[in-house]
Amino acid sequence: MGQTKFIDGHDIKIEGFDENSLEVHLNGSGLKRGIRPRRLFTISNPYSYIQLVKRNGSEVGILKDISSLDDKSQKTLKEALDKFYVIPEIQEINDIYEEFGVSKWDVVTDRGKRTFEVQSRNTDIHLLGNGRVLIRDADNNRYEIKDYNKLPKESYKLLEGEI
Repeated sequence: MGQTKFIDGHDIKIEGFDENSLEVHLNGSGLKRGIRPRRLFTISNPYSYIQLVKRNGSEVGILKDISSLDDKSQKTLKEALDKFYVIPEIQEINDIYEEFGVSKWDVVTDRGKRTFEVQSRNTDIHLLGNGRVLIRDADNNRYEIKDYNKLPKESYKLLEGEI
């Protein structure tokens, strides 16, 4: 098993390669194509500790902080990360009901109407502070409520039974 290589932003240039990957120019290691960025701390630190991974799953290295990149590389990397980590924001909850031990949610997000299932309140619904809620559905998709105190009254009441 190899040792993790931490990458300094001054030693790397990042450009778009194709729709789903990047081209990385790394001092000392040359050009790498088809690189996919992955956040190691998706919620708590979304622009630090970015793992750069080849298509075969092997790690190129970990960029400690995106702000150490030049402006163009930083913009390209942020766009790639934001595209991969789309988290719809729940704006309204129409209904939550339980069926066979699974809660079924009918919501309106900033990306349209969605219905999904939540397996466990205890492990799939997380209060993150300041009214923020992160929800993981049965298919491992994430949804966010930025501040449940700002939800419409009926939505707030439905959520209250789940948290």
